[in-house]
Parts: sequence; structure tokens; C-alpha cells
Amino acid sequence: MKMKKSTSPSATRSPLPPPLPQREAASCCATAFRAIRSGHVECLKGMNNEQLQERDQYHQTPLHIAAKLGNLEAIEKAYCSILMKRVPQTADVISVCGENASLLAAGEGQSKCVEYLLSDSMKRAMKRAMQRDINGTSVLMAAVARQDNDMALWLLRTFGKPLAMLQNNCRMLPLHVAASTGNIEFIRIATKYDSEMANYRDLFGCTPALYAVQGGYLTCLRYLIEKARSNISAVSDKGQSLLHVACLSGNAHIVRWLMQRSVPNAILWPTKDGANAVHCAAYSGSVVSLSILLESLHRKKRRVLLAIRDIRGNTPLHLAAINN
Repeated sequence: MKMKKSTSPSATRSPLPPPLPQREAASCCATAFRAIRSGHVECLKGMNNEQLQERDQYHQTPLHIAAKLGNLEAIEKAYCSILMKRVPQTADVISVCGENASLLAAGEGQSKCVEYLLSDSMKRAMKRAMQRDINGTSVLMAAVARQDNDMALWLLRTFGKPLAMLQNNCRMLPLHVAASTGNIEFIRIATKYDSEMANYRDLFGCTPALYAVQGGYLTCLRYLIEKARSNISAVSDKGQSLLHVACLSGNAHIVRWLMQRSVPNAILWPTKDGANAVHCAAYSGSVVSLSILLESLHRKKRRVLLAIRDIRGNTPLHLAAINN
């Protein structure tokens, strides 16, 4: 009988090399960076504090690399001469990309490293957790982007509302990111930290609900509207409503749900380009969405609606032809 290959992460990850004998270790790794990447703890133990605080071309310390690789042995174990024991200040060093060690670990999914690096006093831990990189990504947003709910929910429980409301450079909250990936578990918990979070607008005027619509996540949308009280009539800076975005995305199941709950004239709302929901459905080529929009109208009203032009003079038929 043939044995099946294991598909677990631990089976595919190559093990770290075993520690070298003391004499060989002394001359094995020239830098702390090499010792970390090679898994040579003995080499690391024999280095002085200056070597352990060395910076690479990206202004990263050996602790950054250890956190990225998830090398808890180099960070945490009872080697009083290693990294956090000897040079704990490197946990607050910021790289060229604006990352400290905990943020780098979160981006790589190293949850144990994140928890260890943020297990300091609340004041210090909060400062580290609130660090953002050059794009404004926080440790919580990095965890949510990876859909790592174990890490994300631990961060929420530990640091609460200040971290949950920390936005990136596009003014997006972790909630926007969760909505865009359909992460209903995170949405349910995060929205309890602030009653206005569900209506928070990013740089483009988009609420989390709009991202849920764009991704086709009806369960997330329903929770945001029905439980978190997100405004179903909210529009983006381009004047696009949830219905416009649903039609553009071709998510017919969301179009139907919105039509059942929106005001009767929602189908006529124009964007800043003068396009209504029918224009959007025609442009996306979503026949099902188009039929849902038109099925409740009398034949005469349909003709009138299909003759409406946007600011470029296009009817829905023009847009359907333009997009083939």
C-alpha cells in the first residue's frame, strides 16, 4: 500500500538545521542575521550586543528577521543572552518600510511571535501595536488581511477600540478589509467596539457595506445593515450607491436583496456620471441583474428608463454594446 504524502504546513516546511557545537558555532555565522536565518542559536549566543542590534539595508534588526521567520527559539527561550533578553529595545526599531518586529510578524502570520512581542507592559505594547507601516497598515489590519482570526481577535481583546479604529493611508479600517474578504466572524465582533464603525467612510467615501457588496458577500452585508445599522442609502464620493456597485459587480443575488429593501426610486438614483442602476447592470453585462431591476416595472416605464442617458449621452443599450 502506498503511503499518502502529508499536506500539513509542518510537513512541507523544511526543518531548521540543528545547533552546531560550540567551537564550530563561534566561526560559523559572521552576523546575527545569518545565525537567525540558519537557526544557529549557539552562534547567536556568542555575539555581543552591538552585533545583535545591527541593521541591514532596510534598517531591520535581527529581531525583525526572527519575527518574520517565526523563530521563537531565538526570541523567547531561556537564553538570557539572546535578542529580547539582551536587546529588548530592538522590538521598537522601525524599518525603512515603517515596520517594527511585531508588525512584520503579523504580516507573515506568525501569531505566537506577535503575542510574545506584545506581551510587555500595556503602555509599551500599545505603542508597538499602534505602529503603522508606510501604507498605514497596522498589526490588526495585517492579521485581518490574512484572514487570521485567531490573531485578529486576540489583538482586539487586548487593545480594543483604539486599534480597531486605526485607519490606513486610504482611511480604511480593519472592518473595511474584513467586509471585502467576507470575514463575518471578525465583523460581528469588531462592530461591537464602536456603534459608528459600520458607517465609517474611507478616502473614497465607501462604507464597509459597499466592500461587502463588491465582493458578493450577502451574509456580511445583511449583518452590517440589519445588526450594525449601516446606512443602506449611503453613496460613495462618485455617487455610487450599494445598488450601483452590486450591478457593476454582477452580483444578482445582492441586487435582488437590495431591491426588496430600498426605496422604490432607488433604481433611478444617478451617480455623478448620470448613470442609474440599469446603466450599471447593462455595462457589466449582467442579464440577471438587469431582469431583476426591470421586472417590477410596467412596459411603458421600462421604455422610459431604457432611454435615459448618462452625462456622456449613453443609454443602457450603448453601454452594453461598448462592453461587448
